[in-house]
Amino acid sequence: MTLPWDEDGGGAPVRQEFAGLVVPPEYSRAMDFSKIDTKYLTSDTRKYLRTLPNIKGAQNDDEAFEEYDNFCEEKIRIQFSDEDKPSPGPDFGTHQDPQIALSDPRISNNLISLNVRKLNAVQRKAIPLIRSGYGLLLQAPTGIGKTYSFLIPAVERALEERAMNPKVTEKPSPSVLIMTSTGRLITQIYTRCCLMMGVVSDERVEQVNEIKLELMTSGCAVTSGQCDIAFATMGKLEAAIKDDQICLDNLKLMILDEADKMVDESAFGMLVDWVFEQVPEEVRKRLQCCFFSATYTEFHGCISLSSLQSKMFGDNKYAALICPRKPGYIDQRVIRIPRSGKNFKTHESLVKMAKVFSLIDQDLEKTGCSKQGPFKETILIFCETVQRVSQVTMALRLAGYNFKPLSRMISKVQQQVTLNDLAHAKINGVVASNLMARGIDIPSIRHTIVMEMSMEFNTYKHRIGRVGRDGSGGKSTVFVAEQNLFGREGNNIEALVEFLIENEQKLPKWLEEWYNDRLEQYARVD
Repeated sequence: MTLPWDEDGGGAPVRQEFAGLVVPPEYSRAMDFSKIDTKYLTSDTRKYLRTLPNIKGAQNDDEAFEEYDNFCEEKIRIQFSDEDKPSPGPDFGTHQDPQIALSDPRISNNLISLNVRKLNAVQRKAIPLIRSGYGLLLQAPTGIGKTYSFLIPAVERALEERAMNPKVTEKPSPSVLIMTSTGRLITQIYTRCCLMMGVVSDERVEQVNEIKLELMTSGCAVTSGQCDIAFATMGKLEAAIKDDQICLDNLKLMILDEADKMVDESAFGMLVDWVFEQVPEEVRKRLQCCFFSATYTEFHGCISLSSLQSKMFGDNKYAALICPRKPGYIDQRVIRIPRSGKNFKTHESLVKMAKVFSLIDQDLEKTGCSKQGPFKETILIFCETVQRVSQVTMALRLAGYNFKPLSRMISKVQQQVTLNDLAHAKINGVVASNLMARGIDIPSIRHTIVMEMSMEFNTYKHRIGRVGRDGSGGKSTVFVAEQNLFGREGNNIEALVEFLIENEQKLPKWLEEWYNDRLEQYARVD
């Protein structure tokens, strides 16, 4: 599609043919789910899990994996709470080969069957720290494999505790508790653990039957009896504790994924604090707590430890492991959206939609695909509100593109159907709210389009992290509206520019000039 304006989003008139595509539709008309087929959802999901080793990723490309891994190995920083303890040298860590690094051959063989043929630098450094009993504060880019960094030592710890105490309890009494912010993310982590332990039936894996897993999320009833590792959302865990359905007396290891949200008092911090207080005092004193996230609050380039994290670490030894983002592994670009005209209020929306059409067409042409499919790669488009998700999805579908919406307005079963279609590349992509911003690991996504910047800049980092899983690369496009260059929104754009510079991304001339003018204004004020 030829655009009627220049690359920087100049003010050429918008073609009239786009005018009917962005009229806000009724939500029920954006996607009719009344006839959606969920009959084969379970079998299709299982088929997807079985074909994971064949999905293109960094571990299928030894050269790309080694390049990314060498960067992480060189740049990782580890600092211990004990100031007298020296920082580990380059030889610190476990072996790259899972068969050597792990003592249980069943788990290592299962990992290899799932295409985890090598442990990356972050995993090699984090696993021995957790094994050694250190509490851990880990910050690493999205998609780098943080999940296995804590799942492997968590399973090992549960196996050890079960061997020492084979007694079966009357109600779930886990030795390991893994918590995160959403049901979808905790289910994804639970499924990864099931695959690693061979719980999901497949001829390629060996089952680890000594320990039991418990998924505690909305819609899942808490079972009675033995439980060694509990995977929980905060709401379900709170209800289970209040109803005396779970015992925390035997807890040895507590893991928080997406920990920046989990310790934030405006999000889940108060609830995490309450859960921690429910652990018996003697257990709390020895409890090993680990925090994993791509973003934390920083002060002068250093991670700021929250009061809740300090409380949970207590007097126990802990370490901070920080891995920076590799510059350029996600190709990021910025497109300027011109200010709306006085007599044409929908101009900005029309420009955005036309540019989205153009970006999708470019990706389809590059991969040799058509609008109807089949597709080789998928696209994730982010909007700020569920209304905008509906509008953009409707515009894309009216223009013949195969996209589906994902937001809290859609039932969980319908969301899972859409995610399954996305994972299998049955659709060109999805238009999503921040429901998709964190934790979702779908290798087919190779392009994110951020149509609207969030007020919290860290959200942008999580959004673009839906591509580049395991260092496999990808691209991200963000739209910046002219009117957002000034006022409070300007601070967010400033953070974006600094992030792009840090990641060695080329700035458009107009954005570079705007940033330099802003720095000059700061200098004049000083």
